[in-house]
Amino acid sequence: MSLAGPEGAAPSWLVGEVRVTRIEEAAHRLPIDQFIPSADAEQLRRHRQRLSAAQVDDDGTMTLVISAFIVESRGRRLLVDTCVGPEHEHGDPRSPFLDRLAAAGFPPASIDAVVCTHLHFDHIGWNTVLVDGARQPAFERAGYFFCQDEWDALRDAERVGLLSSVGPNVEWLLDRGRASLVPAAYRLTDEVSLLPTFGHSPGHVAILVQSGGQQAVITGDAAHHPIQLLAPELTTVADFNPDGAVSSRLALIDRAINTDAVVFGTHFADPCAVRLEGHGSGVALNAVESTGAAP
Repeated sequence: MSLAGPEGAAPSWLVGEVRVTRIEEAAHRLPIDQFIPSADAEQLRRHRQRLSAAQVDDDGTMTLVISAFIVESRGRRLLVDTCVGPEHEHGDPRSPFLDRLAAAGFPPASIDAVVCTHLHFDHIGWNTVLVDGARQPAFERAGYFFCQDEWDALRDAERVGLLSSVGPNVEWLLDRGRASLVPAAYRLTDEVSLLPTFGHSPGHVAILVQSGGQQAVITGDAAHHPIQLLAPELTTVADFNPDGAVSSRLALIDRAINTDAVVFGTHFADPCAVRLEGHGSGVALNAVESTGAAP
């Protein structure tokens, strides 16, 4: 696993005419059964050979990467999720995210749209910034997009835990007319749309890319770890509706297999881009190599 710093190159892939680039903010190591309780020794024994050492090691320690994706489509730069940011208690006041974004060729002023797969703190943290004590959008030219279903379900929820960043990074933008609430299958361009994957959160969406006869899906938290593509019944301690999360993940897996789609795992350690192939009664994960750094 490598985190591209300001001096490094961010990995990039082509899906038809759409370019997808990953920007990583941080990576965390923790026992896999602490986050995915049913990922016990038997599950690891069954699936370990299909996972990389970066994703889970022989001791059952997994890597959870905090990342975002830039999707370039029809001359627009779309930023999918904005990581934890510097203000949250689990964030880093010296977070390198904006520097890494700029080093990859995507300074904040070049972003046309920000779309958040859901409203948990590790996906919205850089939506806004404090400058001399005053809050402002981190991406001054961008329109911000949130799923209407997600906001309807969570607007009155207590702003603690996973939702502790909603006030400054979502509601602040909505109150000032800087963000739009959109349907769960909203099209950002004719190549890029939201894909309803409710369950992990009430209105969770993945991002669907369809271009030049090729497809890709950016998971958001429809799958936190690639073991969940091998054993979709495995749920996390962070799932709002575990049964719904499993149903959405099964549908995503079926779509990926049937359309030969690239699956980009928002939290996956390398390889973060895989194709899924039916493998007996299960699934095989085939790494998709990047096409190099973003130009």
